[in-house]
Amino acid sequence: MLCPRCDAGFQCGMNDPNGCWCTSVMLDDVVRTDLARFYKGCLCPSCLQTLEDLRPPKISVYQFLKQQLSRNR
Repeated sequence: MLCPRCDAGFQCGMNDPNGCWCTSVMLDDVVRTDLARFYKGCLCPSCLQTLEDLRPPKISVYQFLKQQLSRNR
């Protein structure tokens, strides 16, 4: 599977009997909704961690991604 943010390949474990790595990532419903507004499909572990590390604490993921995308144009 390819990450829609960085195009890196990563393994999805949804069908793995031990579960997927993403089940250990704690995202609330607001963050999941914000990510779905920008990306189709799952993000790789590196991108999820990067977004969480770079996002200022008092800004929503949606606002942060909107700022990042507008700067890259």
